Amino acid sequence: MPSLKVQADKRHLNEIALTILLAGFTLVFIIVTVTLKPFADYANTPITIAAFISLFVCLIPTTIGGLLSAIGIAGMDRALRANVITKSGKAVETAGDIDVLLLDKTGTITIGNRKATNFYSADGINAEHFKRCVVLSSISDQTPEGKSIIELAAVNPLSYAVSNAVYIKFTAETRCSGIDFENTRIRKGASDAIRLLVEKAGNTFPTEIVERVKAISSNGGTPLVVAENEKVLGVIELQDIIKTGIKERFDRLRKMGIKTVMVTGDNPLTAKYIAEKAGVDDFIAEAKPEDKMNYIRNEQSQGRLVAMMGDGTNDAPALAQADVGVAMNSGTQAAKKLVIWLILTMTLPNLLK
Repeated sequence: MPSLKVQADKRHLNEIALTILLAGFTLVFIIVTVTLKPFADYANTPITIAAFISLFVCLIPTTIGGLLSAIGIAGMDRALRANVITKSGKAVETAGDIDVLLLDKTGTITIGNRKATNFYSADGINAEHFKRCVVLSSISDQTPEGKSIIELAAVNPLSYAVSNAVYIKFTAETRCSGIDFENTRIRKGASDAIRLLVEKAGNTFPTEIVERVKAISSNGGTPLVVAENEKVLGVIELQDIIKTGIKERFDRLRKMGIKTVMVTGDNPLTAKYIAEKAGVDDFIAEAKPEDKMNYIRNEQSQGRLVAMMGDGTNDAPALAQADVGVAMNSGTQAAKKLVIWLILTMTLPNLLK
């Protein structure tokens, strides 16, 4: 005798509740329609086709009004099961209609956690002195990049400890960090930011450093220039890896009519290299908070819906300006990866399907 196989309903409780709600609306609609004729006969009032049409006109808006909330709740529930908390059903609906998606490069398109791979001292600069300055400027840098610089130097940071040091934190505006102690000022940052400091002090930005920065950038790396008392000492090379399969995902988004834009603080050469390898449609290099805002506003002025993904406080204005803001918790890498996976595998555009 063949065994009876019972397959469990794998739908979520909210989806089951929505099905019951729809069935209830249908049942009420049928009862009202069916009983209309007996009541009309009892009241000796003839019923016409116009009456049935009027009934449909009156009930359909009521039904739609109830369904809109139910659909929004169902969409929010599906997002929640992918570890995405949505603020409203309207946000879910808007997410399904986005035209432009802005994404950070590091950790989203690339694996993140860029690592230092080489130190290049400028002509006439002692390599050991350059290494010491590199370590001093990275002691307070708790990012993966900063830690990798210490690892590449292969020294004990405590051996370079200085007294009464003032550490300068990195900001999106200055795009550099460093340390001040006694009469020494060490800065580490983007080449254009350091160049501005050097030339403002009346010093020359070495030609060989310019060429080294271009070479690193053209190879997809990120160059960090180090200066001491507004004089260039050398360059640190950072390298990152593009995530496997990311280009295919962007191709799928493109077929859906969604334009992808990479946002990065890297220089244009590095940004162009990564953008071409990853397959995004556009990129914003050396991005500052106002650059993101301006890009979003420009797209919105042309009638497009824009989604913005960000994980830092400097992304807050852009997240607020975008039609859909996806705020990622930078302190929880697992949750961050889930949000990235959700966006790039097109869950958001299909939440309502």
